[in-house]
Amino acid sequence: MRKPSLMMGITLLLLLICAITTLAVHLSQREITPTAGTEIKNPDPNYFPLHPGNYWEYAYHSREAVGSNDIVSKDQIIRMEVLSSTKAGDYELVAMSGDPIYFNPQGYFGLAVSIESQKIYYLDNLLLKRLLTDVKKKTFKPDSVTNYGRILFEFPLHDGQTYGSEGPERQDTLYMYAVKRNGSYPGSGIKPDQPLPLYQVCYACIADVMTYDFVPGLGITRATYHHNGTVIDYDVKLTGCQIN
Repeated sequence: MRKPSLMMGITLLLLLICAITTLAVHLSQREITPTAGTEIKNPDPNYFPLHPGNYWEYAYHSREAVGSNDIVSKDQIIRMEVLSSTKAGDYELVAMSGDPIYFNPQGYFGLAVSIESQKIYYLDNLLLKRLLTDVKKKTFKPDSVTNYGRILFEFPLHDGQTYGSEGPERQDTLYMYAVKRNGSYPGSGIKPDQPLPLYQVCYACIADVMTYDFVPGLGITRATYHHNGTVIDYDVKLTGCQIN
């Protein structure tokens, strides 16, 4: 028969192990929220892994009203691929094909990634070509990105974050991007045993709403568009990817 003191010691040891394990899990899942004006040092280049050759495949479902009574539904595939990356001052100009951001399976576009601020701007194909020409001619001006590109992401994402506000200051989150933590993404294909944080980025105005689900280290996992005045709904969901 074991002595009571030995049994008590074993019990205390088990309780201590449980407490340490619980604390470790809590710390690993804790979300670090940067404060306003915080400088991002050594930003993670793989937060959105835009390396040439990487690609993402999406199932794309659309519903649109045609005429007064008909609704047309269509299912397509969008394959977004990184074609090239060009250094331009503080920016990386990334040429892309297949556009899930604005729901164009055959579209070409660009992303301008600020290395310092980690802001990402969407560039339509004409603007991308013009900026790449400016780089070759050594006439590239960073203001061309902020003046003519459209802000898309501001990394690192965190719950309660807002950015890209348009117009006067508002009490709501209309006409700006609003971020919320939306659980975890289980099927990353990168770390199958470790679910990754999932953020939903929403841009809403009176007429319509666009949302992007984003997983750090993986990228855009879903994009949706809904028009509030008529039947126009787009839904893009990630089905597979290759990330180097």
